[in-house]
Amino acid sequence: MSRLKKDPLRPFRPEERVHLERLSRALGLPAALVARAKVLLAVANGYSYSAAAQLAGLQAVSTVNLIRALGGGWSTAPALANSNE
Repeated sequence: MSRLKKDPLRPFRPEERVHLERLSRALGLPAALVARAKVLLAVANGYSYSAAAQLAGLQAVSTVNLIRALGGGWSTAPALANSNE
């Protein structure tokens, strides 16, 4: 049995998921931002942290550090650029 995640993702709102999917396919953005989006989507889809890192082309050890450095933690989704809120 796998261990419970110490700091699990909160569920994404539909518009956040769409935004992350766009970021994960972007060609003109910094690679770290694209990798972070890929990792967040993979973890939200049930992949382990290390499997999500592999999908994004990262080393597993760097995954948590990357997400925390770029977004403040697992529960922080990227800000939407054109949010109407």
